[in-house]
Amino acid sequence: MSRTLRIRLRAEIDIEEIMNWIVDRDERAALRFQKNVRETIDRVARFPFLSAELITRKRRQFRITAVKRYRRFVIVYTLTDDEIQIMRVVRGLRNLEQLLDE
Repeated sequence: MSRTLRIRLRAEIDIEEIMNWIVDRDERAALRFQKNVRETIDRVARFPFLSAELITRKRRQFRITAVKRYRRFVIVYTLTDDEIQIMRVVRGLRNLEQLLDE
């Protein structure tokens, strides 16, 4: 089944903020991060059920997957019958449940 892939504005902002943080230290690393985020999103689009499920206290359901080669960062997305929505790209050490229930 083919699903439409949407990247939410908040996720785009997350990616930009992370890249700005990385570029201050290593410009090439920032470009590698961006490339690996895109590759991970492509993998999510092809295999959306391979990621771990997260159900928050407010009963919201998400899936999370680590960014390729940048395992400290995760992509958070929702999945319906016809759509994949990339909601956030964040550091995995954050309290994801609290972040997503906001």
